[in-house]
Parts: sequence; structure tokens; C-alpha cells
Amino acid sequence: MQAAGSEASVPVEPAGATSSAGHHATGSPGPVPAGFEVRELRVPLDATARVTGLRLLFPAGFGRKADRLAQEASFALATLARLWGPPPESGFSLLLSPPELLPPSLSDRPQVVLVERFGDPFREEAEALCLALARQWWRNLFAGDGSEEPYLEEGLVTYTAARLFAVRHGGRPAGVRIGGLALPLPLPPLTPFEAMRARLLAGAPIDPLARDRGSYGDRASRALLTHDGMALALAEIASRLGEERFDQGLALFAARHRGGRARADDLVRALSAVAVDDLWPLWQELTGEPGLSDFAVTRVRSEPDPSTPGRMVSQALIVHRSGPRLPLVVELRFADGSRQRVFWDARAAWLRLHATGPRLVEVHLDPGESGLLVHGKADDARLVVPDPGPRRRFTQRLRFFAQLVLEALADLA
Repeated sequence: MQAAGSEASVPVEPAGATSSAGHHATGSPGPVPAGFEVRELRVPLDATARVTGLRLLFPAGFGRKADRLAQEASFALATLARLWGPPPESGFSLLLSPPELLPPSLSDRPQVVLVERFGDPFREEAEALCLALARQWWRNLFAGDGSEEPYLEEGLVTYTAARLFAVRHGGRPAGVRIGGLALPLPLPPLTPFEAMRARLLAGAPIDPLARDRGSYGDRASRALLTHDGMALALAEIASRLGEERFDQGLALFAARHRGGRARADDLVRALSAVAVDDLWPLWQELTGEPGLSDFAVTRVRSEPDPSTPGRMVSQALIVHRSGPRLPLVVELRFADGSRQRVFWDARAAWLRLHATGPRLVEVHLDPGESGLLVHGKADDARLVVPDPGPRRRFTQRLRFFAQLVLEALADLA
């Protein structure tokens, strides 16, 4: 039996018409242990001379790299204050060290975050530092160990770290990893959120920068993928609201619930207040369905209208295949150059569009948009009839070939 869908007619206008960390707790790290060096700073947070304390411990010998990482941490804290308001009352303390160099006396010290480093690359340590600071920034917002909202806290921490890293560094060089070999690609750098999307698209266990020993099992990998998914849900809402309004919502959320027992509905209420719209249905879709949103144009046709010479009768079928039911825009492009857009809330399983007028040439979903939680673009556009321009036809084929190659590479990422 076919799932329920919906039908819609499109008025056609002529062309030209306008239309998880290694360890974390709270407290004080105590004196500097033997074999470690310390950087202590007072970080200015805004023009009103507010400052917060920052204490970082490094294995001896970090030298100039310790100074660079201290600058990274200072920038991150100042950025967090600018985006989302005052920080927690106490200062920040971090330990950056491989676990094997951790003194036993510090293993359970409060307010210390242990971050494992991989091959000593500075960019990975900077990203790990962002993750550790994000965890401390949100530390007194949620109840207890976060068990009431098991993925909200981790997702918010992951989103925050990715946002900080993107502001500071933009992204990582594009590439794929096959076995132990990393192959660079001649593409623009991947932002942290694009990298998360690639991991979710591939469905493979991820190798996080901050992790416990023994956290390589399937259960931990699934949890970390879920944290990525929650971070991407937040990034998707930010893209729909605009970062400025989204930041206002997060600042309101933090101001209301510091030291309290924040829940998901508290976050959604704060974001909805800024958006002047109820975001709860969107939140439930983004966080309640696993994986990425997958829509496809599956059937198109354009035939002469027997009742009117020179007029065409066209249909396009769009199907929701899996994942969250995110609202989208369907754009129909006609032979005379005109375009018509239809908004679909995606509550039904499919949408069939009917149009009469010029010949239907192309159908596109969310044209010009690059949704982070969208499965892929290769089957989201269909050419109904051949384009009479050979040059344009070649570029279209080349574009679709490139999309297929990129999707295949994402599966290997």
C-alpha cells in the first residue's frame, strides 16, 4: 500500500515575472606537579574590564607551543563571552597531556580536563582545547551528570567547540583517510560541521580528539555519533534562524539556567522566544530521527496538453525516503526561463506537483542551500528534457558527476 502523500498545483508565470573528554570534573587543580609547566592568565572578556582566570598545565618542554595554546584558549574564552554572555563564576583550568604523562596525584583532581593528543599536531590540540573549554563553559547549566538529557549537554559542548574552531581556524584541509593513509583533496577546507556531516553520512565510528581509554567500542562510537548529530541539529537551527538570533537564544538560555537543571525544552523555549516562533516541532524532528534527511525527485514528466496547443502538462514527484522531515523548497524550472518555487512542510510521505504552461526542464530541492542534515544532492535534482545548449548540458553532467564523486569520498571519510 502506498504511503499517504499530498498533491499541489503550481501557477506558472512567464519568464521575467517576479516571483566526551578523557576526564572532567569541577574544582581546583592544585600545585604544579613535577615535570609540568604552567601558564596562568587573566583573560579580558569585554570592554567593561571583566576578566576571568585561566590556568593551563602542559608537560615540560612545550615551550613556545604552550604559549600559542594559551593564546588559543584566551581567544576562545573571549569569543564565548562575546557570543553567549558571562562565563561561570569561577575561572578555567585545563591540563593538556597524553594520559601516560599524567601524574597519579592529578588523575582525579577536580576542574582538570585530560586531552589526549595525536602525533603532536598543533591544530588537533587547538581543537581539543576548544572542546575542553566548551565543557567547562557549560558545566553548571545541566543537572548532575547530564543523565536527564544524555545527549543535549554533549551535543552543546560539541557544537560550541566546533563553532570556536571554525571562528579561529576556518576548517581543516579536505581529504579522505583510507586505512592509515590520509589523502589530501584539492577542495576548500572542511568546516568542523561539514566534517561531522561526512562522518554521519559514512556511518562509520569516529576517532574523536577527546576520549577515554577504552572508548573505541561500538557503544561509545554510537554515542559519539549521536553527539555529532545533536551538534549538527543545533547548527541546522542556527542556519535557519541566522547565527545572530541563534546566539541571542543561547545567551538567553544560559542567563536563565546557570546553576539550575536545564532541559531540552528550556533550550527550545529560549530559542523560540528569539525566533518568535514555536521551534519544538523542528527540534523533535532534528533530534528524534537518526541519520540525515533524505529527499529525492523520483518521477518527472512534461507532455503536450491535448486541450491547448503549445501548452505542456507537467508533473514532479518528490519523496521523503528517511531521516528528519525537514521543510524544504521545491523549484521548478521551465523552458522559457521562468521558475516557480513551492514550500513543502514534508509532513506527508510524498508531494506531487502539477503545472501547466511552458515545458518543465528541471526540478531542484532547496536550490542554493547546503543543509548540514541533508543526505546528499546527487538525486535531489532532475533534468526532465535535454537542454538544447550543448555547453550547458556538458556542465550539468560534469556537476552531477562531481557530486557523485564527492558523495563516494564522504563514504570513505
